[in-house]
Amino acid sequence: MVSRRLLYLITVLSGIALLLSGCVGPEKDKPNIILIIADDLGYADTASLLAVYCQDPGDHPGRASAIP
Repeated sequence: MVSRRLLYLITVLSGIALLLSGCVGPEKDKPNIILIIADDLGYADTASLLAVYCQDPGDHPGRASAIP
């Protein structure tokens, strides 16, 4: 089983990567959607960590969206 510290590390590194890529931050004109699901114990869902959505809603109609 994956330890909680490793999940926190993955979450932090994912956030830093998003900031460095310009996917989040004040320079963006439109709101972004970033979806990370956690259970009641605070463990992040592995699938949601690996599939972090970072796009402007409606900009990519042919791609996956965080909005069902």
